[in-house]
Amino acid sequence: MSRAAYKEFGDVVSFDTTYLTNKYDMPFAPFVGVNHHGQSILLGCGLLSSEDTDTFVWLFKSWLNCMSDHPPKAIITDQCKAMQNAIEIVFPNTRHRWCLWHIMKKIPEKLKGYSQYESMKMDLQNAVYDTFTKDEFEMKWKEMIEKFNLYENRWLGVLYDERQRWVPDGYTNAKFKEVQAEMKRLVYCQPFMVKEEGSICTYFVKEAMVLFGKMKHVDFVVYYNSTEFDVQYMSSGFLVTSREGY
Repeated sequence: MSRAAYKEFGDVVSFDTTYLTNKYDMPFAPFVGVNHHGQSILLGCGLLSSEDTDTFVWLFKSWLNCMSDHPPKAIITDQCKAMQNAIEIVFPNTRHRWCLWHIMKKIPEKLKGYSQYESMKMDLQNAVYDTFTKDEFEMKWKEMIEKFNLYENRWLGVLYDERQRWVPDGYTNAKFKEVQAEMKRLVYCQPFMVKEEGSICTYFVKEAMVLFGKMKHVDFVVYYNSTEFDVQYMSSGFLVTSREGY
């Protein structure tokens, strides 16, 4: 069943060792995918005696062998150096991303000791969740570091250096709510086609977003490539993202 499911839905795989441990303190490590209904599906699992690079290499190779030696296009994991090393060895051509939920879950552990913890937490969440362009994020992040003198915080430093790895990870009910929210947002979008050149269509989109009970107006230029199924959009003249087929 897992092989069949992986063949159909194995483009992006989530690997998580934080779910639970057995009575011998061995972490349970599932490989999880998402089917066309947005439901989580088990693509394999293992019990680990330790969480070092060699152990992850063994597990990844064993799982890959079971999946006919077809690596996923992308893998989402916790922020773990040993895991990252093993992925680079076993899945060298797979895109590796860090689960944003796991990252934000570590805020109390990493920042609780600061006297201004609550303010730090709020500013960090604002920088991560409430910014819409790279420039806006960079500004908010630097303001936070300067405001609380966090230049020597190694965890935040590593996070910032590897910020291109961050990715949300929402399944089932969370995914449904996300799609539901996107549908509601369509009410606030006004798209206008500007031009069409071959397979590339250019749109101007005016969007009104509701944040904390207030309206925020953002203008986007959206480029859609119907051949590559690729969407890119710019806000205030800055390219902010590229979404590929999956």
